[in-house]
Amino acid sequence: MWLFFDSDNYPATGGDTLAERFKEKDDAEKILVRLSEIQLRFEAPVSDIYRNLIAVAQRTKQPEIITHCEKMQKFYIGSRVMNERFPLRKDLF
Repeated sequence: MWLFFDSDNYPATGGDTLAERFKEKDDAEKILVRLSEIQLRFEAPVSDIYRNLIAVAQRTKQPEIITHCEKMQKFYIGSRVMNERFPLRKDLF
């Protein structure tokens, strides 16, 4: 099992299977849960989970899904300025 991979160079097992599950951008949350198992099992950093999510999204070759996952990464683990506020609602990204 891989811990993280790039979009062009990783074992076909796992990545292709997850990429096939990406039918629309709302599937990202389900795939993220699946990828989080890696963090729990191998103590991988959260940033690796989002790198994996983006790499899986890139395998779909669908720009809308890739952009959605990049926005998720920025929203959930991106840096913020002091006192920056953001709404917690599903249609944010």
